[in-house]
Parts: sequence; structure tokens; C-alpha cells
Amino acid sequence: MRVGLIGFGRIGRLLTRYFAKDAEIFVYDTRLDARAVRALGARPATLAEACAAEAVVLCVPMAAFEGVVRRIRGLLRPGAVVADVCSLKEHPVRVMKRLLPRGVHILATHPNFGPDSAAESLKGRKLVVWPVRLPRAVYAKAKRAFARKGLEVVELSPS
Repeated sequence: MRVGLIGFGRIGRLLTRYFAKDAEIFVYDTRLDARAVRALGARPATLAEACAAEAVVLCVPMAAFEGVVRRIRGLLRPGAVVADVCSLKEHPVRVMKRLLPRGVHILATHPNFGPDSAAESLKGRKLVVWPVRLPRAVYAKAKRAFARKGLEVVELSPS
């Protein structure tokens, strides 16, 4: 599976480190450190390359979130899954539902861990998820992928 990751800060680096073994990850950041991306087993990418993936994970600060969603909405392929990792949920979900094309799926996530608490492992860490606009089969596949990493998946509506 190809995954585009937008934002290569602390949480973006953490997710890349844990998921690059299972997926082909294309990382975009406005200040991309290509050497660091490659060192974690991923590929440096343009925004268009990251958005061409089957799944796109937005790892950007809340202040930049809406602008990034506006910027990527025309670059996403139909059927792509867009997930966020924002700690707040209602606002990002409203933004994604309003701005992303109907043919793009949405998975809201909130990692209840960070680079410090998950430095050694994801095992037993909680990941809150909600299928905002996502087919059941795709949602089930995502949950299985998270569980294989040892994450405890908790379903919770953002509203």
C-alpha cells in the first residue's frame, strides 16, 4: 500500500518509523529533510506525489490544517482515504467533510501517544478512530493494520 504523509514533525517521524516496514510511505513537508526521510525507510516526495497515494495522513499543526486541506483537495485520487492526527476532532472533521471531494474517504484519528511515550513501541498505546466517511471494508482493514502494530483501537465519535 502507498501512503502519503504530509508533515514530518515529531508525530510524522514517529508514524513513518513504525509504518514504513508495512507500507510504501511518501513524505512531504515544506522543510523536508530528505536524508531523515530515507533513514526511516520512506521516500521524500512532492505534495502531488504524497497526495497520489491510496491513503494520505495529515500530520500538520492545527493552525495550518484548513489551508493544507484546501491545498490537497484537488490532488487526491478518488477513493483515497484521508486521515488526520489532530488532538482536537470536531474542527478537523468539519473541515475535511466540507472541503474534501465526496469521492474521498475520511478517517478521523487521535493518537493517545506521542514520540516520547511511544519511543520504544506502539504496543498497548491507544488510538482513537472514527470512520467519518469510510466504507466498512476499508475501515476494517485500517483497524487490523493498527492492531498488528500493537495499538489498542478505540472508537469514539468526534461529536
